[in-house]
Amino acid sequence: MSLKYLLALAFFLTAISAKAQYHSVYINQGINSSLDSLSFPQLAINNTKSFSSKPAVIRLEQGDSLRLWIHNRTQDTLSLELEQHGSILVPAQDSSLLRSLPSARQQLLYVNTQFPNKKNFGAAALVHTDQQAQKHYFWCLQEFEKSKNEALDSGLVVNWSTYYPNAFFINGEAKPDIDLDPSAKVTGNVGDTILIHMANMGAAAHSLHFHGYHAEVIFSNLHPHHVGRSKDTFPLLPMECVSIRLVPHQPGEYPVHDHNLVAVSGNGIYPNGMFLTLVIQE
Repeated sequence: MSLKYLLALAFFLTAISAKAQYHSVYINQGINSSLDSLSFPQLAINNTKSFSSKPAVIRLEQGDSLRLWIHNRTQDTLSLELEQHGSILVPAQDSSLLRSLPSARQQLLYVNTQFPNKKNFGAAALVHTDQQAQKHYFWCLQEFEKSKNEALDSGLVVNWSTYYPNAFFINGEAKPDIDLDPSAKVTGNVGDTILIHMANMGAAAHSLHFHGYHAEVIFSNLHPHHVGRSKDTFPLLPMECVSIRLVPHQPGEYPVHDHNLVAVSGNGIYPNGMFLTLVIQE
């Protein structure tokens, strides 16, 4: 049997064994009022037709391909990009089907119309392929400057050479509301294997610092040479996805916060931004 035939057979068997997962997401426009003292317009990719400041997370199994219906509920035709799989155009008030091959990594789905303008308006989602662990958590990081979002909402092109964000979120929520999100609030026991998947969907760099624990980098789309490092601080550049493995060695409740301390505030109020805690029991 020739090598060419064997390779073709292997490809065929892989193709028929992979499952095609069908999902839907919705591009919604609304008002982000997650902070009591601040509200502003935002574009979002959500799991439902209702606007939410919380980005969509699409979970796949290893070997799955993705069939994603994207429903554009805005008045603008938008172009979306899924990393490594190109762009797709979604007309206003219409839908398009995005197909992707199996991937063993995190990927960002984001609006690239007039990039970076519309992307920085908030429209991004995380496509995640599961790995073996007892617990999974997702931290989608975003920050906004109220005046720039208002300008984008009015159809203006924004000058990003100056950027002074005053609202900071994990999963569309700020401290203390983020503590109520079970997909973000890490809880577990000493010795558990906990995977935390972080995605920087904003325009600013962030650096998340853990008190009490070190964790191992198991994936980075921008810095693959970081894989295997054990650290307590994890920098994320814009558009960077990082997965870490945490195996707690001691019980307690310990904070996690952005080392850029302005990001631990919201509209100047502290603590009201990228700040949460880990709760580990014996």
